Amino acid sequence: MKVTFKNHGAEPVALWLPADPTAGFRLVPDPLWGVSECRWNQPSGPAPVPQASEVRRLAPGEEATVRLDLARPEWLVVIREKETGAERSVSVAELGGVPAGVRFLFEYAPPAESVVHDWSFVDRLWLAPLRTPAFYARDSRAD
Repeated sequence: MKVTFKNHGAEPVALWLPADPTAGFRLVPDPLWGVSECRWNQPSGPAPVPQASEVRRLAPGEEATVRLDLARPEWLVVIREKETGAERSVSVAELGGVPAGVRFLFEYAPPAESVVHDWSFVDRLWLAPLRTPAFYARDSRAD
């Protein structure tokens, strides 16, 4: 899957685009649907420390594209069966088996401001999450 960022503003903006994209993105059940039988099996460990070389400055109108390999184990989703409570893991690439109506979205997860050290050369670093439109896992439809 490809995620493309475009600077629609009149000023430059900078994004943290880590070498390992799983560090900069989260898979989130659509919050509009309430409690979900599915959740992302988010990799654990310390938060990544961004490197200045991973910051991409986008001029107005410029784009940057990141490729997410949804078959990687970092994108496993845990599905809880309603009847039994049993849990099983599937990759996002194989989500056709999730319950009907379950929707997900990807969220760009910028670094915490507290871990950004001396990037004075990077103007306007974007530090707020950004979300893709939600998609239905079962039929790969995006809204």
